[in-house]
Amino acid sequence: MNSEPPPRRRPVANPDYQPVPREITPEHRRLAEEFAAIVTPRWSERAVSACLQWLMTSNIPVSWRVTVEDAWVEEEWTVVVVYRSQFFDGPLALRRTTHDPHSNTFSSMYSPQLSSAPDPVQFGRDVADFDIGEPLGTVTDHVRVDDNGIQWWGKLPATPDQPESQLGGASDSATGCQGQSSVHVRRPEPPTRTEESTHDSSC
Repeated sequence: MNSEPPPRRRPVANPDYQPVPREITPEHRRLAEEFAAIVTPRWSERAVSACLQWLMTSNIPVSWRVTVEDAWVEEEWTVVVVYRSQFFDGPLALRRTTHDPHSNTFSSMYSPQLSSAPDPVQFGRDVADFDIGEPLGTVTDHVRVDDNGIQWWGKLPATPDQPESQLGGASDSATGCQGQSSVHVRRPEPPTRTEESTHDSSC
């Protein structure tokens, strides 16, 4: 397999430009501190730590209006961030993973198939800038709502609870996921989470 290509070039930003006051919630600060304090972090903990830190320091203007409400990791390779965006009504939950257990390969923002895990810090910053920090666009047509009203997108192993009529088996063009049977999504205590899914499905 080819090596990972060069990272996407981030928008040029004036470090002195402050479009609006940055919105950093107490929960965001607490989570960032907790993940940064882990002595021997796993790949996923390093990635979510980098994401949380980058959202507090990035000079990309859109990141200034993101408010983080929660974040956790699922096993070694998966991160979840619950947040609110100026471009969307209600809380969003982004789930991102780097590992495909079926092919035993990894992926990054720039390459869908790698023989080893990408750099977790770069991965976390890319999630902050190019996932959380950008408008959802057509992804808004495919978010999956759980019973807490949190709207999920990204790499989802199973859909959160929602009426069967909303599943429809439609393909999620942004994630490559197909509509799947519903599963209750618990909101766990950070920084770690154990998923209690009725089945193990992936996209």
